[in-house]
Amino acid sequence: MKPALRISVLLLAAGCATSNGHRLDQTPRRPRSPESVRLYFEDPKLPYEVISFIEVSANPSENQDDLQKKLINKAARIGGDAVIVRSEDEYTTTTKTGDGYQSGPRRRLAGDVIVFRRAG
Repeated sequence: MKPALRISVLLLAAGCATSNGHRLDQTPRRPRSPESVRLYFEDPKLPYEVISFIEVSANPSENQDDLQKKLINKAARIGGDAVIVRSEDEYTTTTKTGDGYQSGPRRRLAGDVIVFRRAG
């Protein structure tokens, strides 16, 4: 397989994953404990910097808390102080099964991973 085609196939397969992100700031940060990452639904009053945009999705069997935990866990892994939820939606996905296709709803949550600016 040609390298360009192999990369295309890998990118296509990665698009089927349940979490995505786009790192805006390449500064290495230590992972944090998920318990220390805060979740906001509006901009916090403290000054901050956006370091990444992330997105997670949930199966129909997962509830809203599960989806929020996925978002927090992903932010913690990249060293964020908090996540500001920017969008929430539901979409239908179709999956190939052994004898056909199965469609079902999925929920998606997206947000900005932030770090608070330190004084000094």
